[in-house]
Amino acid sequence: MNQDDFGKFESVLDVSALRSQLRDASSLAIERLAGETSDLRVYGFALCAYWDGFDHVFDFFPSAATEEEVDQDLRWSPFDWPYERIGEESFASVREFVRLAYNQKPQLRDREDFMSSFHGDVLSQLVFALHDLRTDGVFNQFSTATVFCAQPESDGWLERYSGKLLNTDSLDAEFLRQFAPIDPTYDEHDSTFRRFRDRLRQGGRLPDGWQ
Repeated sequence: MNQDDFGKFESVLDVSALRSQLRDASSLAIERLAGETSDLRVYGFALCAYWDGFDHVFDFFPSAATEEEVDQDLRWSPFDWPYERIGEESFASVREFVRLAYNQKPQLRDREDFMSSFHGDVLSQLVFALHDLRTDGVFNQFSTATVFCAQPESDGWLERYSGKLLNTDSLDAEFLRQFAPIDPTYDEHDSTFRRFRDRLRQGGRLPDGWQ
């Protein structure tokens, strides 16, 4: 995908603005999490998305879990964690921003690739926002936390791909087993993933294949 292909959608979704909003909202949520878990060990933080483009439902929220409170059967299930939606009020403007962008040019929704392109653009900015916070040292207070992005519809690729990008080589082995490697040919039939991957490539951030 070349820059001209991306340009067709730049007027619909300002990815830089979305990245900034997600970063700021996540930072506020992390600050609140730190206050509520000061005596606990946070082992996981996820920026979650619930997506239903057909019904125009675009939901984004943080989730976290601690070693002391986790249900081991749900260890890597951020939609069931004790601190699911902590600080979600900070994401109200993000949800509205995405909704307005999606509805900005309804004529484009007739394009076959509009939904997957828009979706892939949004998911890539979740990863970039957390990468910014990781680079800025915001997660240093949770030294053993695995940081990733999640959504129910990703078949695990969003979790695994973001986990590889956002964590060191010591990424929790149990996390990797939970989100098993995906056949590299998967991207041949998932246009949302292709758009997501190309956005990451455009930003210079890609993990090594599907390991």
